[in-house]
Amino acid sequence: MQRRHGVYIKYLLDNGIEEIYTQIWSGNYRVIGLMEKVGFVECHREKNTCRVRGKLYDDIAFKLNVKVFKEFIRHNNIISNFRINK
Repeated sequence: MQRRHGVYIKYLLDNGIEEIYTQIWSGNYRVIGLMEKVGFVECHREKNTCRVRGKLYDDIAFKLNVKVFKEFIRHNNIISNFRINK
């Protein structure tokens, strides 16, 4: 995860956004692994709805687990003095 992504998510959380979602196709294994590592959890899947290079993939939605995200940021020192203002 690049620092700017962590800063952006922190900004959203600091400004009242309580739920953060993202979406990706099921064949993008590296990004899925990264998202799960930083705290995103699969919350919805639509089978065979995304075509990439002629092959059908699932469309997957993820929701951020804020507690896991905060711990990842602290553990990896991505943002110093990380604190969500709530």
